[in-house]
Amino acid sequence: MSIEARFWSRVVVGGPEDCWLWTGFTDKDGYGQYKTDLKVEYTHRYAYRLKNGEIPTDACVMHSCDTPACCNPAHLSTGSQQDNITDKVNKTRQARGSQHGLTRFTEQDVRDIRTSSLPQRVLAHKYGVSQATIWNVKHKIVWGHVE
Repeated sequence: MSIEARFWSRVVVGGPEDCWLWTGFTDKDGYGQYKTDLKVEYTHRYAYRLKNGEIPTDACVMHSCDTPACCNPAHLSTGSQQDNITDKVNKTRQARGSQHGLTRFTEQDVRDIRTSSLPQRVLAHKYGVSQATIWNVKHKIVWGHVE
């Protein structure tokens, strides 16, 4: 069996608009991985190359369906890293606010900081952050999505 035939044997191929799901190994984020000639490659990139040829240098292969295991070439396109990030943000898949793992604030903390009459240095001490962070919150440089 050819490498290409072996690849497609691990994909549940559906209709032209359906997601074609990889059934082999996936990483922790759900992206399929496939070994070819002692090289491991993401399955969506491999499927894109089979249909469209080589991927431009430094290009990302993006899913229009947002399904990491999808290998349907009709759901795949190339773009820059910035295109990929913009797509993620526009589709609200980017963690923000209290959903971000490194945050020190909740949305209510942000509202409280913005309405507080306490000096910024006092707020900074209260929340364990720098005074510049408090200034950035008050001026909506960060946490701009919270009203």
